[in-house]
Amino acid sequence: MSKQMRELQARKSTLVKEARALTDRAAADNRDMSDEEVSAFDALKVRIESASSAIDREASLIAEEAQMAIGAMNHPRSAHIGVLVDHPQQVQALANAAEAHAVRLDVYVEVNVGANRCGVEPGDAAVQLARQIVASPSLRFAGLQCYQGPAQHLRAPQDRAAAIGSAVAAARATRQAIERCGIAVERVTGAGTGSFVHERDSGVFNEIQAGSYIFMDRDYGDNQRGEGDIAFEHALFVRTTVMSRTNAEWAVVDAGLKASSVDSGMPVVWQRSDLRYLKAADEHGVLATADAAALSLGDPLMLVPGHCDPTVNLYDELVCVRGERVAALWPIAARGALL
Repeated sequence: MSKQMRELQARKSTLVKEARALTDRAAADNRDMSDEEVSAFDALKVRIESASSAIDREASLIAEEAQMAIGAMNHPRSAHIGVLVDHPQQVQALANAAEAHAVRLDVYVEVNVGANRCGVEPGDAAVQLARQIVASPSLRFAGLQCYQGPAQHLRAPQDRAAAIGSAVAAARATRQAIERCGIAVERVTGAGTGSFVHERDSGVFNEIQAGSYIFMDRDYGDNQRGEGDIAFEHALFVRTTVMSRTNAEWAVVDAGLKASSVDSGMPVVWQRSDLRYLKAADEHGVLATADAAALSLGDPLMLVPGHCDPTVNLYDELVCVRGERVAALWPIAARGALL
């Protein structure tokens, strides 16, 4: 029995005892309950019914979880999962968990190649982690994670090339140091939409992780294209409507912070260079319209978000449009906060 179920049942038992005490007291005095006692009894009855409903819900959840566990046991383990580490404690924790569940887990050493976020420093620190992984029977050393995130949005192509050049050098040196210890480095993975042509041509990386290119956003659109860069098109839009138009200088649309992420700056209005998205509140977006063509209440507009990833996270589904027709509705299964 779960702790939650025990607590619910104990709460209901206490409430039942309190209600019974009221009726027993009146019976012992050979009298009807007073108005105050009746009111207290009715309130307890409501709380008992609420506790009973909660117990039923918890029982249903327990049964559902048990069925899921049984189903998982009856199906082969087909998921192929790789995990990143940058600390010995993580390696030990993963080894213990994998051994307890009788699985062998792919583990990558994450290397700080210039992002200054996650990752051990290139060279010896990465070698030591690779050795620890190899020494753990329940783990398999799968390679290196070498992602240079900030380089994705360096505007000038020569700046992106220089940043990735440094990342490639760090990845190469780390791979060679590990290989000198007799450990094979199967995969060096990294890159993103803004830089992948450099990792692709580096001779070091053999997997690229570009993802935003399927949607693009205003921030990526602001990058200057270099020779050999691929011009991906915008495919993610937030549809909004003009909800206020009190003067010729600005208009207000119904898409603000709850409709589009602005951590990388404001969205732009698609195919309307005469409109500028100035600021966002919770449910409102203010557009500058001093030089705009006619814009009226109820006019629909399409916004290109500043940052596609956290914008997608705000929605339950994607409305997929081909031409003038809705072709599909795709659920966004991984949206929201996972705590």
